[in-house]
Amino acid sequence: MNKLRIIILIGVGISLLYSLIKSIVLRMPGRSRDSARKRMAQAQWLDDDSRDGALVKVTGTVRMRESGERFVSPLAESRCVALHMRALVRRGRSPRGEIVEKLQIKPFAIEDDGTRVLVDATHALLDVSPTRPPKTADMRKLLAEVGLQDANTSTSRCDETVVEVGATVTVAGTLVTSPAIKIVGDEANPIVIRSERVHIDVANTP
Repeated sequence: MNKLRIIILIGVGISLLYSLIKSIVLRMPGRSRDSARKRMAQAQWLDDDSRDGALVKVTGTVRMRESGERFVSPLAESRCVALHMRALVRRGRSPRGEIVEKLQIKPFAIEDDGTRVLVDATHALLDVSPTRPPKTADMRKLLAEVGLQDANTSTSRCDETVVEVGATVTVAGTLVTSPAIKIVGDEANPIVIRSERVHIDVANTP
């Protein structure tokens, strides 16, 4: 009888440890940010000498390509052009969790000093911190977006990473020069989007 209890306790302990590891993984930036930084470092700044097919990068403000062409994130309800949703999903009373991810991206533009570069990609690596959702956020919206309406909302966990309209970012990707300059990316060669801090000159602020 004692051996049976020990076996049961070991099983429960393993399940809880597995669940804890999954929970920690959800909070970690993950390998994708390491890959993003490596690819960003390999990119050269876009200039007049940049050639078609080169890996280039630009910094500027995120703008919608067309009016209304954006997402609204399910948790923070942010207007964004790229949305990465992630959930540690549990069903019923089981402590075991399954991590599910979904990336959505729309074509957008980067503006800087009157220059506008179109970005059109199907895949992206994000070097952006997850957004802290408000306390009123409805987790069911995100779970529905990733197709997991049956998840246990009291034990599952979610987060979202967004590239907001109006944010300052650096984008790296493959250069296309004709018929117009744009940066593209696909599964084999994704674009990279890195969030940039905006430094305000307090002395010149009205």
